[in-house]
Amino acid sequence: MTKPMMVRPAGLAALLLGASALAGAAGAAPLVRCHVDYGGETRVVELDERADALGTPAQPVGSYFLWRAVLQRDGRMIELRVDTDADRDADQSPLPLHQGRFRLPARGSARAADGGFTGWQRVHEPLRDGELQYACERTAAPLPPPPRPVPAARPARRTDPDARVRLVFAGDLMLDDGPGRLIAAGGDPLAPFDALLRQADVRIGNLECPVAASGTPLPNKIYSFRADPATLRVLQGRFDALSVANNHAGDQGPAAFVETLERVRAAGIAPFGGGRDLREAHRPLWIERAGLRIALLAYDEFKPRSFRAGPSTPGVAWSDDLQVVADIRAARQAGADVVIPFMHWGWEREPEAGERQRRLARRMIEAGADAVVGGHPHVTQGADLVAGRPVVWSLGNFVFDGFEDFAPARRGWLLRMTVDAQGVRDWDTVQADLDLQGTPHPDLQAWTPCGQRGVGTVLRCQAGAQR
Repeated sequence: MTKPMMVRPAGLAALLLGASALAGAAGAAPLVRCHVDYGGETRVVELDERADALGTPAQPVGSYFLWRAVLQRDGRMIELRVDTDADRDADQSPLPLHQGRFRLPARGSARAADGGFTGWQRVHEPLRDGELQYACERTAAPLPPPPRPVPAARPARRTDPDARVRLVFAGDLMLDDGPGRLIAAGGDPLAPFDALLRQADVRIGNLECPVAASGTPLPNKIYSFRADPATLRVLQGRFDALSVANNHAGDQGPAAFVETLERVRAAGIAPFGGGRDLREAHRPLWIERAGLRIALLAYDEFKPRSFRAGPSTPGVAWSDDLQVVADIRAARQAGADVVIPFMHWGWEREPEAGERQRRLARRMIEAGADAVVGGHPHVTQGADLVAGRPVVWSLGNFVFDGFEDFAPARRGWLLRMTVDAQGVRDWDTVQADLDLQGTPHPDLQAWTPCGQRGVGTVLRCQAGAQR
């Protein structure tokens, strides 16, 4: 093998060094040393325990690859995460090729040149027939102790302690197929929930489809949606904000995604969780009501990963743990009284949240989130308290057809939440029973999850008796 070439501070290694997310002092001894080999040239990348350097982008290796490595703590365990993408033309998003996840050994391992603790990992780029390989070793440096998790402090602001804002969150809104045909025929799938939606100060939903006149369905994707722009009329006056961070937002390509953002804004609704580039996609949606500043964030972590925004390409905010934590902290530091991430996560048709969702929810709460709201599985998944703050794992479907053979997907929740300067004051859920056209009908007598501040467990309530 060619003699390793040490990268100078301005190069790849220095940029990746800043990606560690472990509490420690600058200049600490490296914990991991990786050899990245491409075209006979080996670069040595060292990862130490730098703190608060989050969201480092992937760096180019040769002309074909983007490579990124970070260290991430989950309780007492430290994990090495490696992402390798194909670097494509400027107008195309990088293509994910490889994700490596390796638990960091407590002590030193074999040298990277001999495979280290990861073994030699080979990544092939099929379009241009390139190959990158890497291996990482655990150095002799001792592991830093785990930090004690402490929820982020609230900024000192003169907010009226009696100020309250009523929010509602709806699950998947898919306006193609059956709902689209209903709207085209003069129908209104949101009519049964109109009164409940209009009772809230701020109404938020997940737009599970492009709304565009342009676009081409992506090849090899089982379900690709596109709603007629005329369908937006049923959302006007009923929704104030729509997340586009989901696995269908890019179904018709980047141009249709950008068109969707523009049409949603033109309808008087604020899109969030996506944008023309990475910075815009991760920018929080700021809502100010009754003197309260509320920051809404949204992320997708269900394939295709190619829908994610790039530094100069449009797309959704991808749920990278480090970036999610950084965004929450930044919103809190910018003066948010309330921070709520709206997640597109979990496995479809699963009635309970998975371990991945539970770990990430705890990280978000510890970073400063006041609540976490989820969707994507097409079914409801219950709710829990994490450090006293509500996590509603999945709201299920809200306007969606095509589930004639799977009854749990024809039942969703509308989440109602009251927030004040201290976070979430109280919350409840309204059961939505979907008919075969995808229209939701409220069941105010159903017993569904609810809660209030100071009560240390999730309760069951009848929505009709709550408000």
